[in-house]
Amino acid sequence: MFLVPIQQLWIVGTIRIWWRPRLKMKERNSSRWCITGAVLLAMSCAASSSNAQIATVPVPNTEVSAVSNEPMSLIATADAAPATNVNASESLNVSAAAAPPSFPGFPRLWNGFYVGVNIGRASANGNTSIIPLPDPATFINLKPQTLGPDPTGPLGGVQIGFNKQLEHLLLGVEADIDAAGIDGTFIESPIIQNNGTPFPGAGNNITVNQHIDTMLTLRPRVGLIWGRRILTYGTAGLAVAHVGYHANTDFRPAGTEQYTADVGTVKLGWIAGGGAEFTPRGHWTFKGELLQYELGSQSFIADPSTPLPPFQVKYIWQTSGNFFRFGVNYKF
Repeated sequence: MFLVPIQQLWIVGTIRIWWRPRLKMKERNSSRWCITGAVLLAMSCAASSSNAQIATVPVPNTEVSAVSNEPMSLIATADAAPATNVNASESLNVSAAAAPPSFPGFPRLWNGFYVGVNIGRASANGNTSIIPLPDPATFINLKPQTLGPDPTGPLGGVQIGFNKQLEHLLLGVEADIDAAGIDGTFIESPIIQNNGTPFPGAGNNITVNQHIDTMLTLRPRVGLIWGRRILTYGTAGLAVAHVGYHANTDFRPAGTEQYTADVGTVKLGWIAGGGAEFTPRGHWTFKGELLQYELGSQSFIADPSTPLPPFQVKYIWQTSGNFFRFGVNYKF
């Protein structure tokens, strides 16, 4: 910044040398002062020239505003900031508009394991066929016929299940076991012979009975969810029941024979139906369902209690029915 141009120093030096031999001592001293002043003046001019050159170099963001006395860089930054924010906001809005809409997932109110209790009432078809052997013509005292004990009664127990909710669709599986009092008895008296007339005497009869004391089911469920809290579903699967069968054809007291059958067995079959379930809040659900079951048939050939070959009586029981029950579940 403070360097003197070479041309100015050369001129000053030449003047000093030229004047030195021609001045007297007194004049020489005066000339020294003049030369010294000229040198200082030249140096001052050189310094001013350097500062002027430096001042003309543009320095970004350092100008002063005539209005606010603040650096122009700050004003420029302040002016640019809103534009930047606006651009960023517009960019976000454009991105949000371009992106596909995002919706929150459907509430999974039905997901998971659950346990519960149920209670209901069942009605059944226990039609029982009475078949005289070796054939009706030979067994003249007994007409082939079908009697219907029509078992009915309560049932109740526990269930456990699992649901998987897929938006409005529900897939699940449920198992339950119920104690039951599904029982029915039919008594025909007197016995009707093969020719359509009653067997002689009083007190003879045919008695048939069917009783279900335990039922277990294992069923997949498929349902639709309405308004988040209401579920309607269809279900079908395996049914297992312990069934007791009894029949007796008793010709006494006029006759001497009776044909008795007692069978207790586990029957396997199918069960199907549907229902509706409601969850008010929290972990609880309440349901009602109507199910129909089919357990097949059971047959038994009874010999006379006093042997009388070749006579026998064959019994064939049908085991089917339906039940309606209510249930309460607790979801984990």
